[in-house]
Amino acid sequence: MDRHISPANCAALVACSDPSTATNIRLNIFHLHPSSIYYQYSEKSQPVQAALIFFSPMIRRIFVGWKKSFFLVKSKYTQRFRLYLFLKEYNEFEVQLILEIGMHIAHFTNTYKPNINGVVRSVSTFRNTLTQMGHNVFIFSQDTQEYEDEEAFVFRYPSLSIPTVDYSFSIPVSPFIDWLLPSLKLDIIHSNHPVLLGYAAADKAEKFNIPLVFTFHTRYEEYSHYIPFSQAFVKEIIVDWLLRYMERCQHIVTPSESIRQMLIKYSGLHDHITTIPTGIELKPFHEATGASIRHKLNWGKEQIIVSIGRLAAEKNWKTLIAACALAMQSNQNIRLILIGDGPQKEELKKYAKELGVTDKVVFTGLVPFDQIPKYLKAADLFCF
Repeated sequence: MDRHISPANCAALVACSDPSTATNIRLNIFHLHPSSIYYQYSEKSQPVQAALIFFSPMIRRIFVGWKKSFFLVKSKYTQRFRLYLFLKEYNEFEVQLILEIGMHIAHFTNTYKPNINGVVRSVSTFRNTLTQMGHNVFIFSQDTQEYEDEEAFVFRYPSLSIPTVDYSFSIPVSPFIDWLLPSLKLDIIHSNHPVLLGYAAADKAEKFNIPLVFTFHTRYEEYSHYIPFSQAFVKEIIVDWLLRYMERCQHIVTPSESIRQMLIKYSGLHDHITTIPTGIELKPFHEATGASIRHKLNWGKEQIIVSIGRLAAEKNWKTLIAACALAMQSNQNIRLILIGDGPQKEELKKYAKELGVTDKVVFTGLVPFDQIPKYLKAADLFCF
């Protein structure tokens, strides 16, 4: 007899003769939104109980309308719940999962929601697509303050907020995650950084003999300015660090062909490197119109140049501002719009003032992602 259930944030449905041994049995983990689980039960010679493991403290009421007896037991871990079901009609039963078999993929990233940046957008986009394809993707990232995850299967490492930097530093130590990982039966671990949680990802991959994939998101040596020593020496250390980290990886992904060629040039690596650009949902851009933004911001017939990103030295914003200031000398209708925020914002405002273009350079701050298409449609030129 088949029944259909779809509890949100369910992590695993497992058949076991003794619920206390559930963690020793392979847990079939599935992302259940918008998918569902189907189960079958049949008579067996030995009585069996079913354990349902949860990783969300928000679950309290499920299986509404079921004429079964069940109860919820909370463990010492606030993120773990266990539900024991007892089917009164049958003394024994077995549980079978009926779903497409997909991979279990763990993404380790030093930055995830609520942060807004390119890495977060990349991880989120790939996760959504892989989930739609039937795979199960788990996110391991930094802890957050006053932010509640709306997605299932996002697990947080402790982190420290650094006042002078707009990022939290993840601490790659978590007894709960150490307990959890073996149960996920991962097929791939995907690292998005070569430090902190990236090193944790490499250690876990080696410990459990799981392939490690690394996305080389950016030109890391351009971040050397954050370390107050000889820049040539620091860049050499960064490159050496990256080379040693990549030796631990089975495959490397680059977001652009230019990054791939740069990587080949200074690493000597040629094999096991694939360029996979971060995908874009085109529909919002097709449907957006820039007229409302131009009217709201009183841009009139001005020629708008727009760029988006984190306002930090490694992004080389001063070159763009200087180039636009030069163009403005012969065309007073040009206006530069910089969308984003970051530690260099005030310095860039001061630089625009020094060049005499304060009234022609607009710093919008962070803009909701669903509004970005409108800003781009309102512009005449996008600079990357």
